Amino acid sequence: MKACIRDIAGWHSLVTGPVITDQFRILWDNVFPQSFRSSFNVLTGGFSFGICDTISRPCSYFTVVRDPFDRVYSSWNYCKISPGDPTCGPLNASNLTLEEWIAYQGSFLFRQLIYDSKLCILDNEIHESAEHIEVNKSLNHFVEKDLVKFEQSPSCWYKAKQLIDGIPKDDIERLTDYVVNNLERWFTVVGLLHKYNETLRMLEEAYGLPFTKCYDMHQNSNPENNKNNSNSRLKGMLKKHLYSNPEVRSVMRADEIVYKKFTDIFHNQRQ
Repeated sequence: MKACIRDIAGWHSLVTGPVITDQFRILWDNVFPQSFRSSFNVLTGGFSFGICDTISRPCSYFTVVRDPFDRVYSSWNYCKISPGDPTCGPLNASNLTLEEWIAYQGSFLFRQLIYDSKLCILDNEIHESAEHIEVNKSLNHFVEKDLVKFEQSPSCWYKAKQLIDGIPKDDIERLTDYVVNNLERWFTVVGLLHKYNETLRMLEEAYGLPFTKCYDMHQNSNPENNKNNSNSRLKGMLKKHLYSNPEVRSVMRADEIVYKKFTDIFHNQRQ
């Protein structure tokens, strides 16, 4: 989808900004002047939600989401070959089982929607100077040792996760409800990755830009065209196994709830 957006921006002379990562969001929120923040037509990135509150021009959000279990399975495999990606570290996916990886990543989508760069710089000295850090309780369910040695400095998203994990469960439930109750108001278009072509049509109708030209340009990234993948049956069995694990379901609860609401919004918007 990012490649599609870049192509459309090029065709229509839209100014595309830098990809908003967790680390870059700190600079965006706290360093860059308003003139810089408002100079772009298009911004992308997993930590871009909330950007509209920081700029002085008309702004809207759209998103394309995927099943949270598919996402975490994909990130587990991706991070094995790209451990240096900031969204992967500080732990190494190659040293963790899938269940351990799920506990480590948690409800990633939910945290993207409540992300605040201030969370990343709080308690900065403790996180950046510590050679070892206590693993959060959810990860301890799967990892028998009490301490994990990080192979790189904790990423911004992980620092925020540590703080969010300390919020009482009842407050997390209320925060999840708040997010779910506002998703339809926040997002102009909600797309689903496994409904890629329909998503492109909805985006084209909403924004008046030729998203459907991406049909043929990105066939390899379109899961609708890979239904006969030899790994699909294995993934299905694995997913069924994960769904039966109460520890996994607990860790992924917020993302499951948010994804279900996104799915409902998608079906309502495409009518």
